[in-house]
Amino acid sequence: MKELSNPFVVYGYKGATYFCDRESETEKIIKGLSNERNIALIAPRRIGKTGLIHHVFAHLKEQQPEICCIYIDILATKTLEQFVQLLARNVLGRLDFVNNQKEQSLQRIFEYLKDSQKRCYIAIDEFQQITKYPETDTEALLRSFIQFVPNVYFIFAGSKQHMMADMFLLPERPFYQGAQVVNIKEIDERKYYEFASSKFQKRGQQLPEAVFHHLYNKLEGQTWYVQATLNRVYSNQSGEITETDIDIAITELIDEEEVAFENYYSSLTNNQSILLLAIAKEGQVKSPMAQAFISKYHLPALSSIKTALNSLLDSQYIYQYQGAYIVYDRFFGMWLKDRILFNE
Repeated sequence: MKELSNPFVVYGYKGATYFCDRESETEKIIKGLSNERNIALIAPRRIGKTGLIHHVFAHLKEQQPEICCIYIDILATKTLEQFVQLLARNVLGRLDFVNNQKEQSLQRIFEYLKDSQKRCYIAIDEFQQITKYPETDTEALLRSFIQFVPNVYFIFAGSKQHMMADMFLLPERPFYQGAQVVNIKEIDERKYYEFASSKFQKRGQQLPEAVFHHLYNKLEGQTWYVQATLNRVYSNQSGEITETDIDIAITELIDEEEVAFENYYSSLTNNQSILLLAIAKEGQVKSPMAQAFISKYHLPALSSIKTALNSLLDSQYIYQYQGAYIVYDRFFGMWLKDRILFNE
């Protein structure tokens, strides 16, 4: 593979050379799949789960070139029919077994997989989306097919942590005990620094550890945002990197998204926008129903706050992480905090 002009990959998977750490998670997932266990991979969006899946698949293909690895993202699907169509497009024709009747139904897809007699790993990203389908029996239907295909194992990946946890950890749900749960968090700061520093050093640049700490801390270690900033700094600078360089890169990235951020903000109801802005100003909010928080930001009645909070969670403007509510998009959160006046 040709060497990349910028080693800090923002989109897609470009190989192990450009992939930082995740050694223990990779080993855990490969061990689970290799020992006939499905995996429930739970992580917030933009923390790096999709890249991890492709990294795992790359390792598996190196070890077993004959296997089939399939990745699909179902976030855009709205019904079971759309799910089946997407799965069929990615499965049918990818295996050696030839089926003249490629009916787009779950039964035929799973028969096709089973009849191929080929070891397959299928990753379904944003798996919690199936709970939003109008068909109420989707979970049970999928589980009934999956458990009788002995040559196929799954990675069920999802970003809505509470929904994924309920699906796989509640006894009354069809997928209870149907997968080994793997949670992924931020990449360790020291390992991330060593990775980033080595990339800059390769072309004669210095990234001081204190400067990387400034970046990591400012973005709370969230992989995509750290990568996007490093990508921009790498393209902007020569010589030793400074905190000012980091701040300039982040400002550039926020400026480029400003029109989108304005549209996001204007699409919210008044109660939603007030609550979102208050959370952005605080950075992290453990108790949005606390009287001190309500009084500080002149928030509406508790019932209105609860409704707005649930709406913001459902639309993924905010999420709950390590016991606190935060704005999901780090750059959007910075834009709100620094550029929107409260009660304006």
